Amino acid sequence: MGVWYYVKVRTKSPIAGGVPTTLQALTGRNITEVKRKSGWSIVMAVTKAKTKEQAIRILTEWDWNEVKKAAEKYPDDIKSQGLTVFRRDENGIPFVKAHMIKSMIKETMAALGYQKKRVDQVHHGVWVYPIDRIEGDKIVYRNDQIIHIYEDENMTKVVKDVDGIYETYLTTVTPKGPRTTYKYSEVILPPKYLHFLIYVSEGEKGKPVLAEDELKHILIESGMTNGIGSGRPMGFGRYDLIEFKRVINVSSS
Repeated sequence: MGVWYYVKVRTKSPIAGGVPTTLQALTGRNITEVKRKSGWSIVMAVTKAKTKEQAIRILTEWDWNEVKKAAEKYPDDIKSQGLTVFRRDENGIPFVKAHMIKSMIKETMAALGYQKKRVDQVHHGVWVYPIDRIEGDKIVYRNDQIIHIYEDENMTKVVKDVDGIYETYLTTVTPKGPRTTYKYSEVILPPKYLHFLIYVSEGEKGKPVLAEDELKHILIESGMTNGIGSGRPMGFGRYDLIEFKRVINVSSS
């Protein structure tokens, strides 16, 4: 039997959206993603695709459905320069995908020097779930990927739109002289709040693949050195862990 944990974080730097806003860029990203996949059978199962080309088309269509509402807001010249945005739900509200939290945990473990075997155990044995609602001591989760961002610590006011666009630039020297490339990303400014559930399954000898104190340390370290969302090498997505506890009364919606 596995263990459930409730996690709440408060952002201390902007969260940046990282999804491209053109079909060409989305397709290119998914080509890279499919090539990177170590378990092609998982991609096949999720997309129901029979070939990699079909999987790329399906993944790109899914991505586009989640970013088109954001993409429509911006002029073509900014989108063509690499604008990245947040995914939107069916109501146009920005969100973070649950699998990004799991990826963050694995990246932090690797940076802390965990052996590949341990990281692989987390890949197969740790799951992140969005919270649908809290009823007293009972937490109800959803099986989708949508983790919303909140204005308040009590999680009563969902962030309904981004705060603006952050511009970065890179200047390189070419044979024709200096060339400056600009990039734009949607941002949601701090402080904001996110909460979610983490399920840690049993590993060898019936023990959880991550002990409670290990997971807490990894989440704290992730908030200081890694972060949530895009632009993490530039310091985006940093957070403080403000609540972490084991929970028992958990059910799906």
